[in-house]
Amino acid sequence: MTASGSLVPQFKVASGVLPPGLTLESRSPGALLHGVPTTPGTYNFRISASNGYGPDALTPTITITIKPADIRHDFTGDKKPDVLARTNSGDLWLYPGNGSGGWQSPSKVGQGWNVMTALVSPGDFTGDGKADVLARDSNGVLWLYPGNGQGGWQARLQVGQGWNAMTAITGIGDLDLDGNADVAARDSSGQLWQYRGNGRGGWLTQEMAGRDLNGMNFISGPGDITKDGTQDLVTRDTNGTLWSFNGYAQSSFGWGIQVGWGWNAMTAIATPGDFNGDGNVDLLARDSAGALWLYPGNGKQRWLPRVQVGSGWNVMNTII
Repeated sequence: MTASGSLVPQFKVASGVLPPGLTLESRSPGALLHGVPTTPGTYNFRISASNGYGPDALTPTITITIKPADIRHDFTGDKKPDVLARTNSGDLWLYPGNGSGGWQSPSKVGQGWNVMTALVSPGDFTGDGKADVLARDSNGVLWLYPGNGQGGWQARLQVGQGWNAMTAITGIGDLDLDGNADVAARDSSGQLWQYRGNGRGGWLTQEMAGRDLNGMNFISGPGDITKDGTQDLVTRDTNGTLWSFNGYAQSSFGWGIQVGWGWNAMTAIATPGDFNGDGNVDLLARDSAGALWLYPGNGKQRWLPRVQVGSGWNVMNTII
């Protein structure tokens, strides 16, 4: 908002309230609304400008809606990240996290999932505030399983076809910062594509987000590892080196940096988000003996000492 005149105008909230965490600051010749909103909700307010002469100038009513933070792996609705795992026989199990690096009681939430060649946890793909699942079948059809927020699913919907051309699929959160969950997929040439979600269970445009990723045998969007406000990417190459790629709001990722070695000893890696509740993005990894390890993130693209959080996980062929 700007105003004209010889005196520096002063701006203030004339009616309504600002979202908590935002501040209105007068700056000649206008005003700046800045900060990080802390409380979800819809806020209506008007701003006035005064130069000490005549009536104040008023803006129309301004409406700002702050969405709750998307905990991408919260399938039970308790604001704590969970894990899904599929057995060799096709049973899908939900392992609810307890928010501090451990588990609540698991439950079977599906069967016959061995017909799926890829499982993805994109977060809230439909915009209803509940975590969903995407699954690709052997014909290349991509299915959306909307979560019901209680550890189960609503009726599935077909949201794509021809996805068998992709050699890896992963959720990447809201990469372009438009408020909607996105998906990344690698094609056979090694290029990584961002499929922009529309927030209603469908798609917007497709953008190239990276290249030369054919040497990676694991690709996942774990969240914001660097805590800079954008979604990042983690990959493992065939030598067992773990890489982190910083995300940019322009639908792309920067150069990778090495964040781990010897990860070829792990037969599965999962990215549940902040699994131990300390505010940093974590990793889970299963070794060849079936032990499940939590690698707590330190918020700086590195990991704290690992902690064993499970055993017998070698009966699972997919962990997300």
